[in-house]
Amino acid sequence: MNPSRGSSEADASRPDGGAGSADASTGAEEGHRRERTAREIADRVRGLSDVADLSAGAFRTITTFTPGDRIEGVAVREDDVAIGVVLRCGRPIPEVAAEIRALVAPMAPGRRVDVSVEDVVADVPDRA
Repeated sequence: MNPSRGSSEADASRPDGGAGSADASTGAEEGHRRERTAREIADRVRGLSDVADLSAGAFRTITTFTPGDRIEGVAVREDDVAIGVVLRCGRPIPEVAAEIRALVAPMAPGRRVDVSVEDVVADVPDRA
């Protein structure tokens, strides 16, 4: 860099307008927020007595990717949150799906919450 140029001039000459490092940190922060949100949603949904497990779906698309890991059964996206579940037989499916939506909505403000029932199982013992 030319020492006679101020940093704002040098930044403005970059193709990204000097926002490269700010964009990267903002992207990383958003990634961490999505990961925290996905983990919280997964924990709370798994805690429901009618939910046997989470499911990433037949094509594994209901997934939030994190550095070195992934959270299957919850996909936190910009405009929506998708949740894939395996339900225990018993209550009506629309009733359980509505309960899940109501549980998740406060954790995903401004996002649509979609619940996909991937399977229903009977006589599944509670997880320890």
